[in-house]
Amino acid sequence: MDDLKNHVKNRAPRVKKETHQEKVAGEFAPCTIVERHGEIETKLWEDSVEATGNKQSINTALQHQYAGYALLHLTSGILRFESLYRAELSDFLCVRPPMQDKDVHQPFVMVNQIAQGKTNHGRTLYGRATRHKDVALCCIGALAFCLSFRFYCTCEFEDFSTLDWLNNKKWFDVKLLADLNEDKEKPMVNDSYGSHIKKVLNFLSIICDKLLHLGRNLGGRILESMEAEQEEIRTMGQWNPSMFDTAYSSKLPMGFLRHRTSRTT
Repeated sequence: MDDLKNHVKNRAPRVKKETHQEKVAGEFAPCTIVERHGEIETKLWEDSVEATGNKQSINTALQHQYAGYALLHLTSGILRFESLYRAELSDFLCVRPPMQDKDVHQPFVMVNQIAQGKTNHGRTLYGRATRHKDVALCCIGALAFCLSFRFYCTCEFEDFSTLDWLNNKKWFDVKLLADLNEDKEKPMVNDSYGSHIKKVLNFLSIICDKLLHLGRNLGGRILESMEAEQEEIRTMGQWNPSMFDTAYSSKLPMGFLRHRTSRTT
């Protein structure tokens, strides 16, 4: 049993070495593509607008568009991903905190409940995001645009009355990512997003072995590159310290590196 355990433990590193796989793809690739985050979103958008014609093409366009929006939502909003495919419209709510002297407009916070996921362990997690002054980086605007386009195509709530909205049974189970041609309560499969992300990364010649978790990996790296406090990043992503340090930290303490460089020069 000890020999078998050691064999399994050393198998992955050995296979990577024998097949000459990219050495930094797993840990540092997200750091190298932070600066190309905008290119990924642009390519996802361009792919989606090319799909025109019949209803099936529109459905593909909607899914691809939200693939881009999901990436935006993840990196700037919730820093998590597991339950996005299973998310329902009823998982979202809005909060308007009191205005402060420094606020130009009334603050607006979008909250979404994350009830399912491999790291929840029976707990309900929450994603929180506010508006961004750059519309290209505003995940709230992206989600609103996606849903508006979807409802225009599907007309699924066109005949809803006020009484219908007060009846939770009629809309609580409607999925955020739903197929236009199928049951709106059936979640979209992970492969639809993962395969398209892989296509975009290959087109841009970006090496990364994280597809489904690309947004979650990028979220922490982007904040670290902006020298945000690690404790605040952990709070935003609701990670425990050991999980963040081992899986989602960039291993590049920019504040310390900048400080040491300035002192030595």
